[in-house]
Amino acid sequence: MAHEVSATFRELVGPEVLQLFHTLRYGGDCVTTAVTLEPPASLEAVTAAAAKLQARHAMLRAALRFDGRGEPFFDCTAGGAVEVRHYDEGDAQEVAEKELHDIPPLQTCGWRLAVCGPHILHTYQHSFMDGVSVMVILKELIEILSGHELEDSDASGEIPRPCRDLVLEALSEEDAQPRSTAETPASGWSEEAWAGPDEEMASRSRTKQIWARLSAGETEQLLARCRKEGTTMLSAIAAAASFAVSVAVPGAPAVCNAHVAVDLRPLCKVAAHGLGDYVGLAKSPLVSSLPFWRRARVYKHSLSRAIEQRHHLGFPLQDVPYQARCSVDTRLLEERNFNPNSVFFSNRGAWQLSTEAYRATAVHFVRSLVYGDSTVVSACTVSGELCLTICYPERDGQPFESGPAVAEHLVAELKRQAAEDAAEGAAEDGGLSSDRLFEELVAAVVADDEEAVRNFKGDVNMLGFWSQDHLLQPPPPAAYPALNVAVANRSKCLEALLSSKADPSVQDVSGLDAVHVAMLTEQYELPDVLRGRAQALEPSLVGTWVPTRSSEWSWPERAADARTLHWWYGNNTCWWQSGEQEGCAEVVAPCSEEGAYRVQYIVSHVEPAIILPGTLTMLPDGTYSVHFDEALAGCEYMMRIAEEPGGGPQVAEEAFGGPEAAEEAYVGPEAAEE
Repeated sequence: MAHEVSATFRELVGPEVLQLFHTLRYGGDCVTTAVTLEPPASLEAVTAAAAKLQARHAMLRAALRFDGRGEPFFDCTAGGAVEVRHYDEGDAQEVAEKELHDIPPLQTCGWRLAVCGPHILHTYQHSFMDGVSVMVILKELIEILSGHELEDSDASGEIPRPCRDLVLEALSEEDAQPRSTAETPASGWSEEAWAGPDEEMASRSRTKQIWARLSAGETEQLLARCRKEGTTMLSAIAAAASFAVSVAVPGAPAVCNAHVAVDLRPLCKVAAHGLGDYVGLAKSPLVSSLPFWRRARVYKHSLSRAIEQRHHLGFPLQDVPYQARCSVDTRLLEERNFNPNSVFFSNRGAWQLSTEAYRATAVHFVRSLVYGDSTVVSACTVSGELCLTICYPERDGQPFESGPAVAEHLVAELKRQAAEDAAEGAAEDGGLSSDRLFEELVAAVVADDEEAVRNFKGDVNMLGFWSQDHLLQPPPPAAYPALNVAVANRSKCLEALLSSKADPSVQDVSGLDAVHVAMLTEQYELPDVLRGRAQALEPSLVGTWVPTRSSEWSWPERAADARTLHWWYGNNTCWWQSGEQEGCAEVVAPCSEEGAYRVQYIVSHVEPAIILPGTLTMLPDGTYSVHFDEALAGCEYMMRIAEEPGGGPQVAEEAFGGPEAAEEAYVGPEAAEE
């Protein structure tokens, strides 16, 4: 019996999930959701309501068990009564701090409630349930407190069922009887031999968190500024956090890695319950020396690209409950190779509910497992106010000193950007913007002032060229050498700029890589002598999208060189990748001409991202051609859209469902209504 269950479980969830599950038995985020009730509920009433919830949902009665081979599962017959604690003193934040440091044991019951005055706190391990389950539990809890009778949960249920349920359903009815929970784990499993718990619990005990808020007025100002700058609140917080870490943490690098959790349920247009794994990690480097809003826009494009390519998912989606999956990349857990100055973000949101008896406002507090010297930022809006939770570690030789400093600089930067006039641009340290510094560099180039160029004080990153780990392959030898900036050493960019004045009469730029031309002409307003060379490019380029179900293909023989392209399709976006080159073409609006669409060709792995508009037209043979408004420098980019039901691009109204939907889930209901 045990062997059959084990084999079925392994077949359903795969070895990666099982390995991760062993880790999550002791780790994963611990989340406390604080609900403020008006009027307050008594301890007795909350305890009775919790018992009814356990009777209604089998998952809330589950406990972690191991089969005969030491593989974990949740047994709905093994869990005990949920614990309901009572605190006589302390506010919600103080109680949340205590609850987060006392993680509910999965072997008994993976969730817990606490009552403190008008507050009810729900605490759980993220490997036990997901955020959607929490909202269902709290909603039903308040319904029960209001005197509403709830029917027993049906077979599907609003809450994802534990793995044990699925395993039992996969067996015959005769074998699907609950087995004894007293079975001994396999000999290969030994808690004493497991090295993870002590390390992880010690890491958790070395972390603290503080809370900060922006007023409703400041939050609205920041949202308005984000809209004006063409970015999102999430991107603004990421930009502010990279600045805060670079300023507050001694020895922090100029590039800060931002890992962001994004709720993808709205993007995927799927039911909310059972899809907690759609909340995943997507990372993007943030260069703290770039202007604030340019940094935010770069992050937005990078995050959008990561979502479309599903880099946030640790392994393929499987049709099993959430407990058999996780939103954490298994490779990150295994390698432990986080940047010591990484900043993690969580989009735990706010939530409100009113009944005839109660009005409730909930906000999440997250005790994330902090690796190394990483900092975790969680944010949501409550009653129009942006609420930030900064979880930070004790650093070597600096116990808890950098955390408050990071929070202070982060909040100050957000307030400054919210209050700053958008026309003035984002100022850098010392009062000079990166745009101003670049203008000074260009002026020095035009004036043949080599000494001024060599002594340039700005960061070369602000030029917008490739980062060292994402280099474009050099253009063909026939390319105009003066602007061939796709080189391994970014310092050569200065030499390329200097040499660009060498022979202004040269107009043959047919081999020049247009990506760099666009960067040098459209993004930075370079002198006419350089712009004239860009204008000599072919005015339009035609590529072909061939509908197919294949995920990769080779260029036709007429292409300059045969390469293999890898494709992802979603939300009207076709992403391509060839070696280190990446980009996308996104349908943004229908044209008046039948079968034609306006598209955007986006190169998002440069800083800032390059957007080239064009028109996509359906050809008689069923393929699609795209004419770009801007030239693409004599290269042929062959693109195609993965075949969808019905064929062709989806309706244009869905085109921008990605970043906006993630932003709506992130900033909370009040901001979403805006």
